[in-house]
Amino acid sequence: MRIIVALLCLIVLAGCSGSGATQPAAIPITPTEVRVVDGDTVDVAGARYRLAGIDAPESYQTCRAWGLTWRCGDAATAALESRARGATCTGTSTDVYGRTIGVCSAGGEDLNAWMVANGWAVAAYGNDYAAEDARARNARRGIHRGEFVTPAERRQGTRLEGEDTFSVAIAGGHVDAEQLATDLLWNRPGDFDGVLLDHSAFGLSDGAAVSFGDWRITEPVGSGRVVWTGEAIAVDALGNVSRGTSMVDIDDLAAPDVDVVLSGLPQAMAWMDVPLDLGLFDAVDGSMWGGFFGPQQEEVGGVFERAGLVGAFGGRQ
Repeated sequence: MRIIVALLCLIVLAGCSGSGATQPAAIPITPTEVRVVDGDTVDVAGARYRLAGIDAPESYQTCRAWGLTWRCGDAATAALESRARGATCTGTSTDVYGRTIGVCSAGGEDLNAWMVANGWAVAAYGNDYAAEDARARNARRGIHRGEFVTPAERRQGTRLEGEDTFSVAIAGGHVDAEQLATDLLWNRPGDFDGVLLDHSAFGLSDGAAVSFGDWRITEPVGSGRVVWTGEAIAVDALGNVSRGTSMVDIDDLAAPDVDVVLSGLPQAMAWMDVPLDLGLFDAVDGSMWGGFFGPQQEEVGGVFERAGLVGAFGGRQ
């Protein structure tokens, strides 16, 4: 058994797509009928439409989730492309660029509303899609999964600040965790079986266990006892998947060490009095690694390999 820990801290490119950016190439769907230009602009039968009441990330725009910078503008464009085949649009007014301001639909579905409801655009220029916007924010869909600058602010020069704080642990195999996180953000889960939290994620992929998230190189602070509770997921050598619960306990924040208890799996597991260092904890026997995620260590996650099981766990404070 080997547990691989990779800590990736990437500085965001502050100058990403500055002044002089060219118009992104349109993405063909049905070449003679519909093509998607970006997350809120389509060409239909030779006419260009700007989707009314919404504002999607610019094609070159980036966001950050789980401590990882990702190309949310490209993802929004791809999301609209996935729904726009055969679209029709209606509208009468035009904007300063000569685009018709309208509502587009495909298969009887309002594409303007769909983009906002799935977190690929924000409601703008009125309250037509305020309800969809609220649902997407509450469910942390699309760009609401993490940090982003609104498209309007981005066009005015505001940039996403800060550094990447993406931290990874893997047990029982190999996983390209950065690619997995990107796929999950693009809504391409593949074979991932696990849990997505606000600041971290954990689960199984390609037979291995993975835990990743926003690690701030700090420890929980304060006094008294703090408990994080959540779920555990594991797979055995035959590929059988089991699920249980997890509890991570710090008895006294003034002199912290960590207790990890996993219940409900084919075999109960516990690691007691594990030393804590810079928000990370690693069992002496090497069978478990974990860390605290989020700006205030709101979440915890980790991986383990013991008793013929490979798995991951995580939870919230």
